[in-house]
Amino acid sequence: MKAARYYGKRDIRFEEIDEPKIKSDEALIMVKRCGICGTDLHEYVFGVQTLWFDRPHPLTGHIGPLVMGHEFSGVIEDLGSELDHNRWHEGDRVCIMPLMHCGKCKYCRMGLEHLCEQFAATGLQWPYGGFGEYVNVKEYQLRKLPDNVTFEQGACIEPLSLALYGLRRGNMQVGDTLLICGAGPTAVLSLLGAKAAGASKIYMSEVKPIRRQRCADWGATEVFDPTKVHVPEEIMKRTEYGVDMAIDCSGNNSCMRDCLGSLRKRGTYVQSGLPVGEVT
Repeated sequence: MKAARYYGKRDIRFEEIDEPKIKSDEALIMVKRCGICGTDLHEYVFGVQTLWFDRPHPLTGHIGPLVMGHEFSGVIEDLGSELDHNRWHEGDRVCIMPLMHCGKCKYCRMGLEHLCEQFAATGLQWPYGGFGEYVNVKEYQLRKLPDNVTFEQGACIEPLSLALYGLRRGNMQVGDTLLICGAGPTAVLSLLGAKAAGASKIYMSEVKPIRRQRCADWGATEVFDPTKVHVPEEIMKRTEYGVDMAIDCSGNNSCMRDCLGSLRKRGTYVQSGLPVGEVT
């Protein structure tokens, strides 16, 4: 099969490699669409951040080059013998929950598999990912796509889930006011999620004009350019006490400060963006 395989900083090679051989507890997925995550970009530009490369991973055993891509949808091509064949069938349209877990550590036993001590993910610490034509996944990673959901939308479900998780962890309430810093995919999905959940006002901050316009078109109350205004001052002018929730989707130090400076007393700060350097 064809695949884009990661070898290191600024070194992704388009290659012909063997299709994955599924184990009894796995399914083979023909990839239809795959998104490019900010994490993928960071790995490419800065070198290994979260990928597992120079020693065997404690959960998956993987070492060395791998096929990236963890935001993807596709079709079930083959099923291992241990899978529930009454529930899953060849040809089923699916999206993938990329996280993998041990099922044994304290966090897995608490139902917090995403905090697993041996955490891994398809496309990050696993030989295969969505940047290849086929991927092998565990049964617990499969999610069926309704017929009215396209493969393109299916590839957005993983980042959408991340955005909604931030809103839920922040305990957003109907009528809350929000500030979202950054206007990349996670921020835009947070905007749409907050609108659907009943936020009264959603302010955003973004340096790129095209992204500011998109957020305005999609329902942001107001979008600030942080290079031209002091965001916390603008927020206080409009809210008196500050916002109920501030979400940083950038991982940028200045955005974090703007979020913290814009909160009301006992407001909630959510860190959604992944910093790639030291945070002060």
